[in-house]
Amino acid sequence: MDIKTEKFSIIEIFGRKALFTNGRINRSDLPDGVYSYDIRHSDEGGHACALEAFVLANHFGTVLCMTDFGLQEQHSYIPFEYDTEPNFLGVEATVTEYIANWIEPNEPLPEVTRQPFPNTEDELSEDNTDKYIKILNERILPYIDYDKLSDSYDTAEKEYAKGILKILHDAMAEAYGTDYFDCHGDEEYIVTPAVIQSQKTGAIALALLDLDLSSSGELCGASFFTEYGLIKPFDESVHKEISDKILQRYGSYSYGYTADVSGDIHDGLAAPTKDIKDFLKSYTQYEVSIEVPCLSDTQFDEEDNELER
Repeated sequence: MDIKTEKFSIIEIFGRKALFTNGRINRSDLPDGVYSYDIRHSDEGGHACALEAFVLANHFGTVLCMTDFGLQEQHSYIPFEYDTEPNFLGVEATVTEYIANWIEPNEPLPEVTRQPFPNTEDELSEDNTDKYIKILNERILPYIDYDKLSDSYDTAEKEYAKGILKILHDAMAEAYGTDYFDCHGDEEYIVTPAVIQSQKTGAIALALLDLDLSSSGELCGASFFTEYGLIKPFDESVHKEISDKILQRYGSYSYGYTADVSGDIHDGLAAPTKDIKDFLKSYTQYEVSIEVPCLSDTQFDEEDNELER
């Protein structure tokens, strides 16, 4: 996605005009003064429930605006009420057109809630999968160059893609405390980085796979790393045109994951191809850097104070 030329939908949120897309963007391409936020949808899907700094699961869409909503802090969000849900105005504009024509005096900023967004029944589970998703949301996914990653898939060495896979795997091992899992062991459900390859087109991509270890490693969900960001094709929040394009590119696919899973009886159903095996054999040799903002001295002091308490 070229942010300079892409047409976005104009929406109104909290009394402000903003741009909206169903996909994800490379935030490093944003012009100065333009902020990016994600909208979370409800567990049932189709209902926008909160504006956040970044959302992995239940991603409804991405918002670009000229307003700093104060959502840079961890565990901060602004819930939508019935009368404050995004209002789609039926107009499209580029970022340049938006800045020139759609900025106007604003209503007072809404109050920011500074606590974890509740998953279900207003509670946030603290299992290792949640820890992994938290690391992905805060330290990795917002800082991947998705265009560069997509281009890397078509190169001989796939260096950037392999480096990103290593980052994803190391984060998984950090969150779970291991990269070895036993079906019917301590973990009932995990998310693992993986490489997929279309059985029809041969196209390769990185993915996050949801494995039900209580069902002997059954694959119960997949999100693909694409030029549009991290996309779950069958998610209702994904624009149909993007979903169709991803499904046409990959369709039925083979996969191989980086986790070491003992007792997975399903891994033979879509056994890794030679390309996937070669990818998984060599990815640990590659290092890439992603630009994660450093904490300010004030933030370090605040974290130290929290630890002392």
